[in-house]
Amino acid sequence: MVPNTPANLDWKTVNQRLIAKAIRELVFEEAMSVIDHQGAFILKTPNGNYRFSGKQGIWGDLRVQSESLSKEGQPVLAADFFCDTQEFTKMTDITLANFLEEMHNSLYADLKILKLNKDTDVAKISKLDGEQIQYFLTGHPKIINNKGRIGWSASEQDLFAPENQNQIQFSWLGIQKEYLTTSISDQLNWDDIYKQSLSEQEIKEFSKKIDLSKYRLVPVHPWQWERYIKIQFLDDLYQKKIIFLGSAGDFYKPQISLRTFSNVSRPGLADLKLPLTILNTSSFRGIPSRYIQEGAELSRDFESICQSDTLLNKSNVRILKELAGASIEQGSFLKIKAAPYRYHELLGAVWRESALKVRTAENSLMTGALLYEDQNGQSLAAEYIKLSGLSPTQWLSSYARSVVIPLFHLQLKYGIGIVSHGQNIVLQLRDFKPVGLILKDFQGDLRLSEKSTALKQKVQRLPAHYLIHDLITGHFVTNLRYLSGVLEDHGIISEIQFYAAIGDEIRKYYQKNDLTPESPQVSSLNLLAPSFKKVLINAVRFKVGYQDSMERPVPILGKDLINPFFNRVVQNKVML
Repeated sequence: MVPNTPANLDWKTVNQRLIAKAIRELVFEEAMSVIDHQGAFILKTPNGNYRFSGKQGIWGDLRVQSESLSKEGQPVLAADFFCDTQEFTKMTDITLANFLEEMHNSLYADLKILKLNKDTDVAKISKLDGEQIQYFLTGHPKIINNKGRIGWSASEQDLFAPENQNQIQFSWLGIQKEYLTTSISDQLNWDDIYKQSLSEQEIKEFSKKIDLSKYRLVPVHPWQWERYIKIQFLDDLYQKKIIFLGSAGDFYKPQISLRTFSNVSRPGLADLKLPLTILNTSSFRGIPSRYIQEGAELSRDFESICQSDTLLNKSNVRILKELAGASIEQGSFLKIKAAPYRYHELLGAVWRESALKVRTAENSLMTGALLYEDQNGQSLAAEYIKLSGLSPTQWLSSYARSVVIPLFHLQLKYGIGIVSHGQNIVLQLRDFKPVGLILKDFQGDLRLSEKSTALKQKVQRLPAHYLIHDLITGHFVTNLRYLSGVLEDHGIISEIQFYAAIGDEIRKYYQKNDLTPESPQVSSLNLLAPSFKKVLINAVRFKVGYQDSMERPVPILGKDLINPFFNRVVQNKVML
């Protein structure tokens, strides 16, 4: 028998948690079904039955108690689980093998995060700044292998992954201006941008090596330089279109998104977003050059909307503006019409305002952080509610007014959609109460409806009924679905009451603006509709596998979701 050493117990824990997450998501995505014996569930597979305790959620998913999982009374391994359920996921052998590689990478990171969390609890976490909290988080709640990081070795994960909290100094390149796609805020010059990362002395030293009237300074992640740029841009390096200048500048820590970095030498100066050509979550983490040219201008115009609009200004909506951007594509790959998208996103940089600079409250944190639970099973969101002095309903009503209503208002009035998952949407807290919203990441995550005239920049346009999923799928299903379950499991508030509190704020918005679900401007954007389209994420990976593609993978649809806000409306009518 394997002894129950701390290391073995950790390995057991991360496997059980990953299987529990997989069952929840695969039931939600209709890949499998389970037998319910009054909270005691059985998943039958060709290689044995998995048994566990759990609870059905209001969205139709299944919250699995990971510690209750067993297979024929024996401990479980995640690798065995995915092999056992292959007939449900319908992965080919080739896809499954790649999936297991990604899974083991994710488990490697999970072990590090588990050990990191052993020394803390929600009481300590609640006192931390949002940027510090993210190092303790387990990642995307919906994507099963959310820390796959295919392309990194173990030592590279140890050096560069956010949970290790290592400081990184970037390498710098001089790139001839004529070959670069750039943008910059009309209130800044390039010297201002360089000073966000470099000292005046370092800029002076670089100016001795290159002519700064002909070259721009562009940072590159040390891994990206060694793995891709140093080799794939050989012709540009030999022709002096690109000149390697060495390591310099401030030190940074990676945020949970991997490719965005916070300045730790001078906190509050611009974040840096750099390409990392590794496959993580759904795609390679590059920076598409097509979004660079108008990034700073788009940020400025979007900020102007948020400042001039009465509701958005009163709701304390702020923008993390892109201050500047630069990108260059490798010429050979440009000649290949259907080259994989990752080859067009190898080299570039975006300078973006830090949340420390724009926030107007004591703290700001990604909304995904509200899902955090410590090793004792205590909830961070529950701790915030307790410390705020508000009732759960009051706190959630404040959350809705700070987050949900502004996002909906942007879509309804301006036709602007932000992919509002737990990283892009930053909640501002004062005295632990929700008081505002910070929006970020406009590199492909900001879209317009087909008829919108709010922004003149060339960004992706979608029909309104597609765009609303930036809120429904991006925030309700990918964030609130988990938050409501956490708070119900901790006895804070039931899921019915949770969605009643948020739904009441949605109805108040309708009433204040003389809207009904039948209003023409609401017809494609109705948050009180009986049902929503269900967007499947994991099923896409099962279907397309891991081969290269010209475009990023596109989600697919499942059965309709019953809208918990609509249910509440019906109940109110009955009760009234």
